[in-house]
Amino acid sequence: MKQKSSAEFENFDNVMGGLLAVPYSELKKKLEAEKRDKAKHKKKRATSPASSVRASSSSKKRVA
Repeated sequence: MKQKSSAEFENFDNVMGGLLAVPYSELKKKLEAEKRDKAKHKKKRATSPASSVRASSSSKKRVA
């Protein structure tokens, strides 16, 4: 049983080493790119005719 846990630890250690090998700046760039893509996609959906009809048909106003 001891050999199995040792092999599991080595596998875990290798995976964690790979995760920590990625520079933070690279991760941040990817996250920012995903945010931009989501914002573009959300903006495109918000300007569709169906959503603008629903928004204009509402008689209630939001109070901030």
